[in-house]
Amino acid sequence: MKKSIKKLLPVIAGINGLLCANLWGESAPLLEKDQAVLPPKEDLLVPLPKENLPAPLSQEDKAAVEEMSKTLSSVAVPTEEKVGNAFLDANVRGDAQDPEKFKSPAKIELNQVKFSTERLGTANKWGLIKVNLVANTEDKNIKWTEPCKVKVYAGYENRLPDGKMLLFKSDCTCTTLPIATEKPVFFFIPGDIRLKYNLPDVPDYCALSFTVDGVSQPMVIANKEGRDTYRSDGNTFHLEIKKRSLIESRIMRNFDQMSGFDLPSNVVKNTPSFLTPIDA
Repeated sequence: MKKSIKKLLPVIAGINGLLCANLWGESAPLLEKDQAVLPPKEDLLVPLPKENLPAPLSQEDKAAVEEMSKTLSSVAVPTEEKVGNAFLDANVRGDAQDPEKFKSPAKIELNQVKFSTERLGTANKWGLIKVNLVANTEDKNIKWTEPCKVKVYAGYENRLPDGKMLLFKSDCTCTTLPIATEKPVFFFIPGDIRLKYNLPDVPDYCALSFTVDGVSQPMVIANKEGRDTYRSDGNTFHLEIKKRSLIESRIMRNFDQMSGFDLPSNVVKNTPSFLTPIDA
């Protein structure tokens, strides 16, 4: 064992030297006793006689050197890089080693958003946003989707003293959607809010976000007619809108947040089922 350790010492010293060079960008300074035993520079070019060469390492020694080399190399890796590598290995991120695993076989497409006003059992007209969507897939064996999240943003310009856009946000999660069948998802803006801010029937800005089985699709920006504008920069464009807006997420309601007595029969009959949010 002592002989093996003696043979390993030069190798370990060399690894330590390389490690220090990687960490500080230059060779580590030698100790005084190391400097004293170094041969002159001109002697370094002279090959050593064969009888003075160290004996080859055994397989056990080679394995020990390799293991020690890995341990020393890991010390030189920054902590944040280690964490990032661990996430990649675990396939936690959607952009990890195999992005294909993070694509949903189904995709939600917007047919049209329709804006109108409804009394909904109250004296004031509520704003109604009807999102007609359809789930499609190329897999003919799939007839229903996994849970689908629908998020809607409705924005109104020149409604606030500071000039910011008044942006309402709401979302809901459909338990499932039938493939290749149009389904309506409804959102409502209370009548008192419409009166307070003098909101028109059609918002100045409308954006929609669809998520299927936890996989988000690019942001959809709808025009005044409620049609998809097919912007390639939908996510970036929406981010800029949010920066100059006051986002209100507690006012606009989805279908699941409405009382059945307030909803007309034509709203209820064809609406998909929703997952009920549960407070943790």
